[in-house]
Amino acid sequence: MGARQSALIAAAVLAAACAAPEAAPLHPGSAVPAAWRASAAGANEPTLFWVFRTADCLTCQNLDFEVRRVQRRLGERVRVVVVHVGAERDEGIPRAYLRERRVRAELCTVPTSVHRRILPDTAIPAVYLADNGVIRWHTRLSDNPDQVSARLDHALAALAAPARPSAIPLTEPRQAPRPQ
Repeated sequence: MGARQSALIAAAVLAAACAAPEAAPLHPGSAVPAAWRASAAGANEPTLFWVFRTADCLTCQNLDFEVRRVQRRLGERVRVVVVHVGAERDEGIPRAYLRERRVRAELCTVPTSVHRRILPDTAIPAVYLADNGVIRWHTRLSDNPDQVSARLDHALAALAAPARPSAIPLTEPRQAPRPQ
């Protein structure tokens, strides 16, 4: 391959990279990715998105506990959508996992390549709470199980209130300073 062809290929690759939409991790205030919406029904109601890969079915017990706890506490007031990042042919694995763990949820499969393209910097497995199509809360890699429970309870408090505001607030509970 000549220098001219190499330069043309490099220019084409650079142009394609520059034209690609910039991906960013999801934070409170971000719109829910269109690829995660399992169905148009309920898109604006409070939704817990549990995002994991096929292989994570072996290690998701802590997040599984939180999802079931929310379902026990709030029932149908919070929709649960499992976003399976993987191949459609592997959908039976998360379906069996959800059935075995008694998690009632819609299943939405997003191919790994699509997930990497739209959210390359987003760590999974993770849980996101959305309301009105906007992310309001999410797990963090640094969270231990107790922190996840406390932070999720704070985010869900608005849902349990009799006069529910139009959206879950974007705030986090204040953490007491650690004793020195």
